[in-house]
Amino acid sequence: MPDTEIQPSRANPQNRRQSRATGENLVAMARAWLAGDRDWRPPEDGCAELWRQARKHGTDGIAGALVSAGAQFPDDFRSRAFASYCSNTMHFLQALAVCRKIREAAQLEGIPFSFVKGPALASAYGDDGIRGFGDLDVLVRNGDDARRLAASCGFVIPPGWREVPSSAARRLHGIGRLETDAGPFTVELAFGSLAANEPLHSLCCHWADRYLLPPGGADPFPVPSAEAHLLFLLQHLGLHWCSRLIWLVDFAVIMRRNNFDSDWLEQAAARLEMRRLLRAVTVFCHRHLDEAVGELGRGPTGWKDGLFLSLISPPGLVKGTFHKYNHDSAPRVPDFFLGVFEHVFATDALLPSFSARRTAPRWTGAWLQHVVKPGGRMMVLVGLWVTPLLFLAMTALVCALLKQSPAALLRMGRRELSAGRERLEIDGT
Repeated sequence: MPDTEIQPSRANPQNRRQSRATGENLVAMARAWLAGDRDWRPPEDGCAELWRQARKHGTDGIAGALVSAGAQFPDDFRSRAFASYCSNTMHFLQALAVCRKIREAAQLEGIPFSFVKGPALASAYGDDGIRGFGDLDVLVRNGDDARRLAASCGFVIPPGWREVPSSAARRLHGIGRLETDAGPFTVELAFGSLAANEPLHSLCCHWADRYLLPPGGADPFPVPSAEAHLLFLLQHLGLHWCSRLIWLVDFAVIMRRNNFDSDWLEQAAARLEMRRLLRAVTVFCHRHLDEAVGELGRGPTGWKDGLFLSLISPPGLVKGTFHKYNHDSAPRVPDFFLGVFEHVFATDALLPSFSARRTAPRWTGAWLQHVVKPGGRMMVLVGLWVTPLLFLAMTALVCALLKQSPAALLRMGRRELSAGRERLEIDGT
């Protein structure tokens, strides 16, 4: 990491060094695969912890790909990595059959749809064993299309499922989705009537034609255009606060292997008030994964740039324990609070109460959904009062956790971004 990185507290220096070393090795392994470097190998010391982190961050398939290409890893690490690689390959082939079944049913019913994440991303890697996934995500227009598609595929529709659940619990957890089982996979059919705090809500409102493709063709994975898929991934990264390295690798793979409209992506991210998150993600990909990835998100620098660049870093990935893929028995309280307020930090707005785009419903989160109609006027009014207070309290909390002031974060962001521009100018000359 550059010297301008915000330094953690002085407590437990040995743990800090181990975290930094593990994070850097984890990212170096992904970078070695992207660069085609088959000579990279993990250090003997700390190999068990590196494997644990690789499993948590979904990069065990990358390790397996390096092993299958002849990389010389320690015996225990090599056997586990190759087993994950083979398992991912079999999983992908099983998913391929299910996806073809869904595509054929959509063509038969005339239902526009697309695949996102999961096998659609795995196919972009060019190697079936690298990208593991747990479910199949399908986008459709509405609940009726979701029900028709599930019935045509022979999937079991959950008893009592309705497009707009009536009970408080189902309104909180199940609105806008139909989840059904298809053999070893869970198929999640998501549609446009999602709650206002859901990331997909804004995408379907503004660019439905980019995500709902007409049925036809022989491609088993009809996916949105590269820039639309990147915007969807950015929303997903914001939802889960970039807490898995594999999602950042996904971003790098799509950016470097596809011709995409970067201007549209920047404008769309700005419209969703996620320009700074786009900048932080692409800066990470450019500096830590592949220099061929361009840095996007042009605009003025704010204190959130320093915050993002501090959290989205190799040590930050290892220290983060607040996401659903963490299995530690006792996650640290600071990480828990950072995860609770992830929605606020994923946006650019500095004055939430005056936002013209009504970000307050998204920030207040799903906990209001059982009280008022999703996206309704009452929710906006409540959010206008609640969100500024929540934002101020959370800003003070995070600055205390990082032991830095907003001014220090601002300086850090400016140093990092200006250093990147200087490097680009030197390389250009």
